[in-house]
Amino acid sequence: MFKIGILGGGINSAVGRAHVSALQLDGNWNIQAGHFSRNPEVNSKSASLWRSKRLHNSLNSFMEEEQGKLDAVIVLTPTPTHYEIIHSLLSHKFNVISEKSLASNHQQAEKLEVQAAVSNCKLFVTFNYTGYPMIREIRSRISLQRYGKINSLLIEMPQETFAVVNGLGQTKVIQDWRKVDYDIPTVSLDLGVHVNNLAHFLLKDKLSRVVSVEQHNGKIEKTVDTVSFLAEFDSGALGNFWFGKSFIGYRNGLRIRGFGEHGSFEWIQTMPDMFWESNSKGENRIIDLASEDLIEASKDRYMRFKPGHPTGFIEAFSNLYQDIGENLSHNLEESNAFTFYAKDASLGLRELYAVHKSSASHKWEKVDDCKK
Repeated sequence: MFKIGILGGGINSAVGRAHVSALQLDGNWNIQAGHFSRNPEVNSKSASLWRSKRLHNSLNSFMEEEQGKLDAVIVLTPTPTHYEIIHSLLSHKFNVISEKSLASNHQQAEKLEVQAAVSNCKLFVTFNYTGYPMIREIRSRISLQRYGKINSLLIEMPQETFAVVNGLGQTKVIQDWRKVDYDIPTVSLDLGVHVNNLAHFLLKDKLSRVVSVEQHNGKIEKTVDTVSFLAEFDSGALGNFWFGKSFIGYRNGLRIRGFGEHGSFEWIQTMPDMFWESNSKGENRIIDLASEDLIEASKDRYMRFKPGHPTGFIEAFSNLYQDIGENLSHNLEESNAFTFYAKDASLGLRELYAVHKSSASHKWEKVDDCKK
């Protein structure tokens, strides 16, 4: 069982509940220590509910007193705080598991990548949608050329958070840090990193150039909340991506479609245990967890119960933690297909910076020109 510490992720945090539930699902992780909130009451209640053995009232206390006692520390604080916290953790020789986004820009992510190597520590980043068994199944089928060469990949992630109001006509309560844009718009740090990560994960390819439009359409002032961009991959495939928080009617409309020489696929996050597959003969079928020709999704590790009983978001997170645990146990090199590192986060943030730059320049931007 792995001894884990947590920074952030208190009981008033949605992401905290998701991570802690995932950690507890398969019994491989034990929460030893935490500093869950700067609010003393929330911090104490979180430690009790999350069954943490040791509670710290400050980051400094955590860093000094937990050094050498933990297998890894999970960072669940707001994105703008990640760089300083992770920098300090690596300086104290902790392995780190960071909630996305690793940092606010690619320069910070690249510095953390170097620091992790110098400190001989592991630095993981969680992108939970890749934990869905059917996303992994699609990836396996693409690798085996089931659809032929992929020519087009479309990923959309619409949400309504910045556009809807309550019964009194008031906007929803939004964390202050999400109302500010940084070197990269916060909506890209929040949703765009998932879209980019899924594209890399499925095609095992990088973006070479992008052209984009960023807009403000919602009720949160002075923030980009809508992003749409076209991308060319190194392989020549075309990507069509859009995401944002101003799309009324969508809680989380993540949808992925891919079109190849011999076939196509479509997956929707609200129906995660199945996807649609078509071939060049005009035949269409549904692939689900009971299909006989599964490659990846039929493995026992995903079968917590019988097919037909929906799995979902928390299970996907738990799958990621199983992968991270395997890496920590066997000291694997960074070739594990299902774990993500600082270099993956750096690449994604560099690509999203190119997207942001293209929106301002109104022209195609090469990703390699945005390294500095």
